[in-house]
Amino acid sequence: MSVRRSAVMEPYTRHEALCRLDRQIIPLMEILEAERADIVSSYDIGKLLSDHGALDPSAASGDDLLKLNVGGSHSSVRRKHLTSVEGTLLAVLLGGRWDGRLVRDADSRIFIDVCPDAFGAVRDTLLEGGKEAVDQLMDQIKERNRSGPHDFWTALLLSPIDKPSSDAPTTTQAECDEPTVPSEGLLSELSGFMSEVESFVKTFTAKKNELDSERAAKKAAYDQTMMEITAVMPFLAPLSGDDPIRSIDVCGTLISTVQSTSDEMGDIGLHNRFDMWPAPIEDVPVDHVRRLVDYYRRKRHAASLPNTHLLGGVRVPLLTERAARQETFNKTAQMYGVDTQSSPNGRGGGAVFTEMQSGVRYQVVRPGSGPKPTRDQHVKIDVIEWRDDFEGQVVVRVSDQPEWTQEVLTDMRVGEVRRVTLPARLSDTGKEAYLEYRLVATL
Repeated sequence: MSVRRSAVMEPYTRHEALCRLDRQIIPLMEILEAERADIVSSYDIGKLLSDHGALDPSAASGDDLLKLNVGGSHSSVRRKHLTSVEGTLLAVLLGGRWDGRLVRDADSRIFIDVCPDAFGAVRDTLLEGGKEAVDQLMDQIKERNRSGPHDFWTALLLSPIDKPSSDAPTTTQAECDEPTVPSEGLLSELSGFMSEVESFVKTFTAKKNELDSERAAKKAAYDQTMMEITAVMPFLAPLSGDDPIRSIDVCGTLISTVQSTSDEMGDIGLHNRFDMWPAPIEDVPVDHVRRLVDYYRRKRHAASLPNTHLLGGVRVPLLTERAARQETFNKTAQMYGVDTQSSPNGRGGGAVFTEMQSGVRYQVVRPGSGPKPTRDQHVKIDVIEWRDDFEGQVVVRVSDQPEWTQEVLTDMRVGEVRRVTLPARLSDTGKEAYLEYRLVATL
């Protein structure tokens, strides 16, 4: 028996025994090193911020006077007031980290593409009572289900940026218990060796658990930073290229937005008004244009929201308090190509329009009771076009007008008000146009 054992063990030298142990230990040590390296490379917050153009926020001071241009309205506020409620989108945006990527106007004012009245309410709340006043305001917003005129912006700017959900596994009792190496049935001579093996197993397990906890913490911090970046991104200038400020003078009041909001409008009159025709608007209420622009601001921001609780506030600017005001506002909206009565995107789909043989589409706003004109008659009409110009009561001979105009006028009755959508191929500008006719009389 002893001879057989000697024959088996003889080639198992000390060197061979150590090599075999190394072949087990080295891969485990490499696993720990690889885990550490992966954590560092996967959740490098410094690199993440640098890649997105962030600055060191310690260079900013709470006493900095921030000169602002909010949707065309100028104001100046100390940084410490606007960032007094930590963790909110507004505090993150203006905390200093993103100063290098904030949109600025020609006078180096920070441009914020938000409704000026809404931002003024936010600013005044912070100045009046800080976090306590904000909490009260947020409670009121929830009570009215975010239906107030400024609730969308207030909730967006003053709500804490959502924290990411944790994917870290829950620690169980079994994971808390230290691992042990079974020693039953072993020779007493192996007790010291097995003690070292058990010590290694415990140390490895502890280190692995530490790395798992570190990974979970690093990932949570990284995800939170990523959520903050995502939240402020719609307010920042692009890393490459530009998002220029576009402005319209409406009855002496400047209404400004950024190109990305104008692009959100699509190929409609309102977009063209910002991009193609710089003349002042003198015949449309300021509030009407502000509402239309604010609607598209909200649409643009809503597209990047991580949750949906603010989506109900997107269309609020398209709804007025009184029916009479709604009718006149709808007329302005239609003139600029915005349908306030149909689909949620505000670009038509629900209003009843009838297509004529020429391709012109129309909607009867108010029916008339008088006779229809013939092509040989002169007619007195009111015309409103998207270019903001109310032409007044002009007298024209029907047969002198373009064929599509003749088709429209001869189909109307005196007293009728009709909205017309003119396809691009029939428009002088090569763009879809929106008009409203009122047939006053035949002559």
